[in-house]
Amino acid sequence: MILNISLLVSSFAFSFAVLWATGIVLDYEFIKSKLITALGLLACTAIGMFMAYTNNNYSHMVKLLIAIGSIVVPSVIHCVILNHWKLNILYAYALGIVLRENTVSVLKIALENEQQEVEFLFAYALTALLIFALIKLLQYKKWITVIQSNIKVIPVKLYIVILFFLYLMSCFEYIAVSEDKQDIARILILPVVFMSIFIIAWIMKISVSEREHQNVSKLLEIQLANQLEHYNKVNDIYSEFRAFRHDLNNHLICLRSYISDNSTDEALAYIEEISNRTLITKKTYDTGNIMADALLNDKNDKAVGCNTHITFSGFVPTMGITSPDLCTIMANALDNAIEACAKDKSDDKKEIKVSSDFCKGYFFFKVTNPVFDKVEIKNGNQVRTSKKDSSLHGFGVANIVKTVEKYSGKTELSVKDGEFILDIQLMLQQNL
Repeated sequence: MILNISLLVSSFAFSFAVLWATGIVLDYEFIKSKLITALGLLACTAIGMFMAYTNNNYSHMVKLLIAIGSIVVPSVIHCVILNHWKLNILYAYALGIVLRENTVSVLKIALENEQQEVEFLFAYALTALLIFALIKLLQYKKWITVIQSNIKVIPVKLYIVILFFLYLMSCFEYIAVSEDKQDIARILILPVVFMSIFIIAWIMKISVSEREHQNVSKLLEIQLANQLEHYNKVNDIYSEFRAFRHDLNNHLICLRSYISDNSTDEALAYIEEISNRTLITKKTYDTGNIMADALLNDKNDKAVGCNTHITFSGFVPTMGITSPDLCTIMANALDNAIEACAKDKSDDKKEIKVSSDFCKGYFFFKVTNPVFDKVEIKNGNQVRTSKKDSSLHGFGVANIVKTVEKYSGKTELSVKDGEFILDIQLMLQQNL
């Protein structure tokens, strides 16, 4: 009797823990009807109790149908309680079942009592306790938001593979300790190992893709900010033109009166005053590419802070290379050059020379800047400094090299006469 009550309580706790965790991780709220929630949890508990007392003498087909039903039916109940009809609820419940099965397999090893009800009792209780503790810990650390955003990145296929792998692991754990099933355990070793490697590789690929996506997003943000700044400056120039045109007739009337009175000196003074008042700042850079102009202006403003000026010669293509890739090359090259110049704490004026050109489908880009630390070049396109702070050129150059290689190009680095030279050649794409 006590065993049955304990199993009932642990089964209910397991059902609630899985439902609660699913709602939090997937950001779903329970329906307002507490009656439906309670009845749904009791139904899930009843299914768990039925599984605990399932007769092992059933045929394999019947066992398979029972196993499928024990996952699908509670998942449908969870959909009703969470008021969302999504497959990810099925995946979440299936993951809870697989975790429970793994616990059962471990308990078969640890417990001498092979009574199925006892195994399910401990499995339900331990799994529920684990889920409760994990969710509470994540809430305390405020990681739930991070999990909710990252979980959307994982493909559905990977969820299924992980579920299958965990279930296979539980089977392997159970079979491995059975003396009469050692041959089956040996057969399962290879699939378990291969699936482990496959899942790790897949997760690493997703992590790399996510990192690349973040980098591209940051570059796009930088590009957009630079473009907006450039457009604002252009807008200011247009505003000055409009203001001058508005007052032009009045100025002409005044000048005509001075000339009519032969007041040449006054007319000249008036013209000088108008010229000073309507002086428009000359465009600092004119590369032929709006984004490159904005980027050079922005970086030059930063370079001024370390007594450095950026000079530019040539042209930057507007086709054949995407704006994010062009931004990656130019921004990293200029940032590294400015960082190198900032190493010099003297008041000496420094110059970063940038040259760019494109001819017959090729883009040539070169940045030259003074260096004040010892720089070692490895393999022609890798940088190592003598300082503990290895950020000089290293990380930025790696991004540049990777981007240039996308266009079948090459990146050459060299140090000559106290100057660091970054020389890039790449092939422009006709479809861009």
